[in-house]
Amino acid sequence: MDSGETISLTWKAGGMINRIILGNIISLGAAACLTFSCIVKDQKRAYGWQMGESIFLSLSSICFASWAGLSTLLLSILRNWLAMHERFTERLMIVFSVITVVLGLLLNSKGWVGLLPVAATLELTCCNYKAKTLRQTRIGFLINILMWMVYSYMILDIVSGVTQTISAIACIVALWKMNVTPS
Repeated sequence: MDSGETISLTWKAGGMINRIILGNIISLGAAACLTFSCIVKDQKRAYGWQMGESIFLSLSSICFASWAGLSTLLLSILRNWLAMHERFTERLMIVFSVITVVLGLLLNSKGWVGLLPVAATLELTCCNYKAKTLRQTRIGFLINILMWMVYSYMILDIVSGVTQTISAIACIVALWKMNVTPS
């Protein structure tokens, strides 16, 4: 191997490390949005914070070269906007579900791990349509967070994985408070 090949390999490895670091930094914004979505006391605001999380995670997905994740997150932005404005219908739920599966399968570059964003997005798509109360929405968020948490750790998005773990705990605490505190 000559010095030119060594420099080329170093550059590629360094670029990958830089993308992982940048993706983790961008994920901090997603983490804040996710945590807020779990603790706000209004369903519309929860969807707004989820939309913000999807925007940040879309950007970090580019850094991680996670194309299935990116495709599902872009759909999530629109879906959350529709849910926030009470325009997410059963027909749209079906359309979003089909598009999520098709794009997720076509763009999956991560094997079985790449299917987690597809499953998580399908779960939250159904939740956006079916959940009528803040409690149901939070339960849907919790299930979704757990799937994304596993995915984040698997693609080395450590910041998202850790903050999703913290957000899952915050979501559990918020659900528990709903049980012990009368509305």
